[in-house]
Amino acid sequence: VAALGELSSFALEERVEAAGQVAYKRVPGSALSLQIPLELASNAAEVAAHEAKEDKRQKLDPAAAPPPDDPVVPLVSFEACLSRYLAVETLENFRGHAGAAKTTRFATFPRVLVVQLSRYYTDADWTAKKMAVAVPVPETLSLEAFRGGGLQPGESPLPDEPNEPAPAPAPAASRASASEVHSTSILVEKPATERALATELAIDPLDQMWLSLSMTMWERSIRCVSAPPTSKPYFS
Repeated sequence: VAALGELSSFALEERVEAAGQVAYKRVPGSALSLQIPLELASNAAEVAAHEAKEDKRQKLDPAAAPPPDDPVVPLVSFEACLSRYLAVETLENFRGHAGAAKTTRFATFPRVLVVQLSRYYTDADWTAKKMAVAVPVPETLSLEAFRGGGLQPGESPLPDEPNEPAPAPAPAASRASASEVHSTSILVEKPATERALATELAIDPLDQMWLSLSMTMWERSIRCVSAPPTSKPYFS
């Protein structure tokens, strides 16, 4: 029986065209993270009318409860989200060329395509919010139009960038930095205190602010993961 990771594994083909030449690159993946283009909603006129009506109602009576009828939310097709992900992207600089065009296609297809719709965003006041949007998923979907084919006849490969001189080797460090502690602490079974880590690893005082924040976030995540199913979630 194949593992779940094998069932959802695929490869993307990134094609960049610049100065009449092309460069290809394969990128492995196991899930697609799609943005939702609200401007492509099929019911944009209905949504605008509903929002205008709701704004007028709140101005007339801010304390009144919203009407019991279901709100009108944008309706964006799944094909629109996928097309936005695979659309042509303009790169500011690629191997010394400005205005290069990048396209993404499937080099290989998975048996099971895992898709994540990015509904959460950061508002102007830096608060996390969730889009109120409906994205119907079709029962059948053909991805043949998004299949890549590699270097095509008549295409000229874009030469690689000249090799840059290798950087000088860094001196051997005798003391661990806070970033190293943060990246390796997930292997520890039980969280240690920041004071014990700072003393044992001789962390610089200026790095202890990072360590304190990292340990706090780590301890909170440990509490959330290890909490029994019957308890309340740690984050409200």
